[in-house]
Amino acid sequence: MATETDAKSETKKMLAEQADKRAKDAEERAKKRGKPTPTQAELDLAALGHHPELEPDGSPPDQFNTGHRQMQADPSAGYQTRQMSAAAPRPQRSEPPRG
Repeated sequence: MATETDAKSETKKMLAEQADKRAKDAEERAKKRGKPTPTQAELDLAALGHHPELEPDGSPPDQFNTGHRQMQADPSAGYQTRQMSAAAPRPQRSEPPRG
């Protein structure tokens, strides 16, 4: 009978060690994975213009995103846009269609 209780205690000890190892592994994986994907509620708020304050994710800064966008040319720079107008209507054919 003593061997059964020893076997049970060894099994419980082994299960506890495995559970601890699984918990540590899960914690390490969570750290490596980074931030979770946004929830649907967060996406809905962003679509309505309420953008959350984001923490730095460790990526390098975007060299092309300076925060300023120039959508139109400066008129003083002498840049001219093309002027387009409707094409003149074509004259109608005077001969009957061929059949």
